[in-house]
Amino acid sequence: MTLPNFLIIGSQKAGTTWIAKNLNQHPDIFLPKGEPHFFPKENFSKGLPWYEKYFQEAAREKAVGEKSTGYLCVTTSPEIPGNIYRSFPDIKLIAVLRNPVHRAISAFGHYLAGGEIPPFHHIDDLLVGNKQHLVEHLGLIEFGRYYHQLKWYFEIFDPSQIMVLILEDDIIRQPQRTLQRLCLFLDVDPFFQFQDLDKKQNKFRRSQFGLAMGYYLPHLRRLVHYMDLSVAHVMERYSWSAGITYKEVPNESTIQKLYDLYEEDNEKLFSLLRRKPPSWQNPATVYATAC
Repeated sequence: MTLPNFLIIGSQKAGTTWIAKNLNQHPDIFLPKGEPHFFPKENFSKGLPWYEKYFQEAAREKAVGEKSTGYLCVTTSPEIPGNIYRSFPDIKLIAVLRNPVHRAISAFGHYLAGGEIPPFHHIDDLLVGNKQHLVEHLGLIEFGRYYHQLKWYFEIFDPSQIMVLILEDDIIRQPQRTLQRLCLFLDVDPFFQFQDLDKKQNKFRRSQFGLAMGYYLPHLRRLVHYMDLSVAHVMERYSWSAGITYKEVPNESTIQKLYDLYEEDNEKLFSLLRRKPPSWQNPATVYATAC
């Protein structure tokens, strides 16, 4: 029975796809496609034989793992860390964190593109305004409270089993070194030469028309998605830049409110990790210090 000895547990919209794609280049590492999401109670009850199917293509690689970003969302599924420990007490865990303000905005775009957010309300109203109730179930704010999520794992597992990376400082600024650290953590050859490290994953492509159609006509989402992608490919081919990509950007007051929301949790996180990412500084704090 082939089962994992490491997990990429999240966070969503923080670079986990980039890590999984690159680690899969390594001859001693295997990760299946997709996200099994085995450890929430809905799938955990299906048993290990169901889970094992995800690893049936493994060919005796030294490090076998999988990526399911929902494993870090213990607010909605508090049983996950315990289920992991009871199944694999010696497993290694990889968590990737992103500036929670940027993560919330990126997650908003992700769910908007997926047709799960009403397209005719402004991002400010949905994130911090009077329309928050329409998106509260998506965890846009909650899933950026990393201390609240990670402390469950640090209470159950030995800290030596957990590697926590910061998207901005580890992946974006030093991708090769970070992959070497991951290889050492997984006990595989750290000198393997990874390729195409600057290739972006999960590129956002939606038109405003496509967003509206996807939300109000969910049965047509796949067709609308395909149409948007087809138009995007044509526009890229002929270097046309206007018309296809649509994103909402919050105003400065919303961004400041988000930083305020995360301030207390971030301080606890920095104490837990003994690390304060410079890339997560509140712009208002930076400005005040500069003055």
